[in-house]
Amino acid sequence: QLRRIFLDNDRTLPPLFAAPPPAIECAQLAHLNVPATVAKGRQSRPFFAILADAAHRCLTGSRLIEISQARHMAPIENTSEFNAALLAHLAAC
Repeated sequence: QLRRIFLDNDRTLPPLFAAPPPAIECAQLAHLNVPATVAKGRQSRPFFAILADAAHRCLTGSRLIEISQARHMAPIENTSEFNAALLAHLAAC
């Protein structure tokens, strides 16, 4: 079923990757004054792991969590661990 969802949405990828990336700087993220938890899968590809690590460094007071047995799709690949981390974040807010 997940494969079907991805295939149904494949037409959205070319415009997504054709657009220039938004210019977001670390200083802009540091100005956000909200509780933040950044999640990444333990087996995430380096590209996604680097982005998660950078966001965590830039978001003042953020928490970084690694979801075991998951890649970039951690909410789907390890639902129980991701949901527990999400509920912990919400409880701390």
